Amino acid sequence: MSKPLVLIADEQPHINLTLQFLVKGLGVEVISAYTGMDAIRLAIERKPALVLMDVMMPDTDGYSACREVRAAWGDYRGQIWFITARGSNTDLSQAREVGANRCITKPFDPDQVVKAVREALGGTAQSSAA
Repeated sequence: MSKPLVLIADEQPHINLTLQFLVKGLGVEVISAYTGMDAIRLAIERKPALVLMDVMMPDTDGYSACREVRAAWGDYRGQIWFITARGSNTDLSQAREVGANRCITKPFDPDQVVKAVREALGGTAQSSAA
């Protein structure tokens, strides 16, 4: 059985690498992007089960990237989550409008992110070894 694929898209290396570390501990395959255009390209080419995407990225914002990926995916049911410092009601509403499944506000609790990702992948992700 193949591992679920997760795309991490955040231009800040420390955030990107932290999320990669947390998610890899679940036994999933992880790919990453540091710009919005790379996130769009990888999401369309690879169709990950889950995309964790920052809203504020170089070259295009997460809202535009999400809208473009959703349009390209058509009926594909992958999840797109925003990991963002922008947590106002307006930002959350805009995230829903473009097709985001969930918003996690920075700074985030690593344990909550791991738990949420494990649940989102429907038990296909493994528990990390204690």
